[in-house]
Amino acid sequence: MIDTSSRFGFELGYTGYFEDLAPGSDSAHLADAQLLWRLGQSPFSVWRIGAGLNSFSDSLGTELGINFTLQMDLFPRPPWVISARFDAGTLGSAGMYRGNASLGYMLGRCELFTGYDYRQIGSAELDTLEFGLRIWF
Repeated sequence: MIDTSSRFGFELGYTGYFEDLAPGSDSAHLADAQLLWRLGQSPFSVWRIGAGLNSFSDSLGTELGINFTLQMDLFPRPPWVISARFDAGTLGSAGMYRGNASLGYMLGRCELFTGYDYRQIGSAELDTLEFGLRIWF
């Protein structure tokens, strides 16, 4: 994500799913690109809304769709960060929903975080534990 002093930002995301199956393997790739607007901010929180495009690719082809997002970062007490988001949109003719929450610990401008990501695409549910590093500047 890139955020600017004009309150507008841009976000790109990618998630790959890989599964070992007998006799081979399968993979799916989700990507999104969104224009964000920083709705509000204070020393304790940042709120963003946005819209953009979704993409899903697997061995059967590619589906595109639209996406709307609401995101927040909470700063309850340094060095802790709580982040959450909710997305709703489409992929082809299927509905797509995403919920994500994480807890981070700041070390300078770096945030080590862990969280949970849930996605529903049509009737398929994909959930993942996540661990990562964000750099704030």
